[in-house]
Amino acid sequence: MLIFEDLQWIDGETQALLNLLVDAIANARILLLVNYRPEYRHEWGSRTHYTQLRLDPLGRESAAEMLSALLGDETELEPLKRLIADKTEGNPFFVEEMVQALFEQGILVRNGRVKLSQLLADIRIPPRVQAVLASRIDRLAPSEKELLQTLAVMGREFPQELIQRVAGIPEAELERMLGNLQSSEFVYEQPTFPDVEYSFKHALTQEVAYNSMLIERRRQLHQRIASAIEALFSGTINDHLDELAHHYRRAGNADKASEYLRRAGELALRRSAYAEAQNNLTAALALLKDLPDDMHRAGRELRIQLALGSVLTGTESLDSPERRRTYERARELSQRIGDTNELFRALWNLCQSNIAQAAHGLAQAFELAEESLRLAESTHDPEQLLAAHYNMGECLWRLGRLGEASAHYNRTLGLYDARQHRLLASNYGIDLWIVCSFMLSWIELFLGRADQAATRTEATLAYAREVGHAFSLACAMFLVAWIERYWGRWQVQQKLAHSADTLAAENGFAEISYWARGVEGNALFVQGQCDEGITEMAEAVREYRRLGALSSLTIISEPLIDAYTKVGQTEDAQELLAEAMINVQPWNEAELLRLKGNLCLAQPVPDQREAESCFRRSIEVSRQQEAKFFELRATICLARLLDSQDRREEAHAMLTDIYNWFTEGFDTADLKDAKALLEELGT
Repeated sequence: MLIFEDLQWIDGETQALLNLLVDAIANARILLLVNYRPEYRHEWGSRTHYTQLRLDPLGRESAAEMLSALLGDETELEPLKRLIADKTEGNPFFVEEMVQALFEQGILVRNGRVKLSQLLADIRIPPRVQAVLASRIDRLAPSEKELLQTLAVMGREFPQELIQRVAGIPEAELERMLGNLQSSEFVYEQPTFPDVEYSFKHALTQEVAYNSMLIERRRQLHQRIASAIEALFSGTINDHLDELAHHYRRAGNADKASEYLRRAGELALRRSAYAEAQNNLTAALALLKDLPDDMHRAGRELRIQLALGSVLTGTESLDSPERRRTYERARELSQRIGDTNELFRALWNLCQSNIAQAAHGLAQAFELAEESLRLAESTHDPEQLLAAHYNMGECLWRLGRLGEASAHYNRTLGLYDARQHRLLASNYGIDLWIVCSFMLSWIELFLGRADQAATRTEATLAYAREVGHAFSLACAMFLVAWIERYWGRWQVQQKLAHSADTLAAENGFAEISYWARGVEGNALFVQGQCDEGITEMAEAVREYRRLGALSSLTIISEPLIDAYTKVGQTEDAQELLAEAMINVQPWNEAELLRLKGNLCLAQPVPDQREAESCFRRSIEVSRQQEAKFFELRATICLARLLDSQDRREEAHAMLTDIYNWFTEGFDTADLKDAKALLEELGT
């Protein structure tokens, strides 16, 4: 049995753990019990193994049983019990507090048994439990009331060491006063190591005590508590960032509150707790509006904007308007301050935003990549250099300049030191070694070095699992799944894509989730589940279109165009191909031309002339880019067309030339197809 109480106060990471437990226990012999107030929201209502029990007020019989346990079974108390049950409307906490208040007022006395000291008609019961609590608090000794109010400002729970520091009461006297508060059932002790901790018995007690103070006194206490936490826990300050932000915000110290929220956000980002990080950083930005618009505030905002940009890299598409605005603002602030390190990060990420806009943003992306590289070379900063070479590599790859791209990617890998640079993932949103190594795998495959690509892919996925950075691992899994299609290992592709989708969904990586589903749909289609596969791929394309992620949209459209063509949905294929050609980048132009050629042949009236033209243009583009693998794929299609036109010798000759170029990768699906076709053409 597992029990979680008071979910209305749950934090993001515990909520994520609870969601996993809810999914995992469906068929397990585990009972999970939770309780929460009505304002708490969850997404479990549709689960068949979830049952909700509303905790209604106690009925008359249950209320009578509770009052008998508190007061005994004396017959003369029955009218009082009925009065309490009616006034409290069966609220158990109200019942407890009412009985406690009657004892404290001397209306009820216990001398062996409980008796009334005055007439029932003279007893006045407040209509709300808050009023009962307020009157009980007012009856405390002034020093104990002040201590209870101080505890209320501290929060729901508070260690004795902190109480001592803030209250400034001698230890013996403090223990006596805390004992009295426990006897009055306002707080209770929780033994912990190495210090004793106290908690309010009920949240309403804290609320009433907190609201019983003047606003100015509350502010002073929040300031004093925050200072005490800083002094007491200086060595473990990261464990108290949320508390410090809360107290400084309530104290009206926007500068310190914002700084601790930023630190909490960055810490959450390093744990891949993206929702928590975004909440903290957004709150930190809002607090800055209360500060003077000077260089100090600009520096504070710059760090927050850059951290928020890293969060959005994981949760939004790379070219999302919010992400772009965040890095545009970061560039503006870094230029104002004159901070070249942060200017580099802003430029680097703006380059990524433009890359994601496909052909429309590629020219500006290349300019930003060159500017970033010049800046990195001027500072001789190894971290900036490895990131700048990565961006140059990506721009050149997308421009179809594969050899130059490979050189820059190799520079990145050469500069990367796992011990020094692993934490850079929190700055750039992704581990640069992992994504760079995968891009080299793609290039090696396209250049015709499939075995080298396979070896690198396997090693990179293993490293991604070791690093454990959630976004980088999700990227790694779907990239491996994508590249597996060239080997025809559809079950492996499907499994990896599903794992990537699961991890992405758990962490809110929308773009990766859609891509992974599209790749999984491709595997389903090829394995014979055509309708389901097309549905998955079409959904991924729709979501990418909605996100405006044009670069990814073009790539993820390719297997769907192929599927539409094969099942005869030529109009759907034509529409999707036309959209892809608008956003085409040089590196995948050859593949889209090949798909266009296949579509020409799949029309009700095949257009063989246009198909041949498309295949030959695909071969030409591939040769210009030295993309031997794409040249092979286009040549296979052209050879089949020529064979159907009784031009077998021409088909055999051109396919032999490209096939004989290869020295590795003979277990890829395309080289197997080429070999089989050559044998067929040679008969």
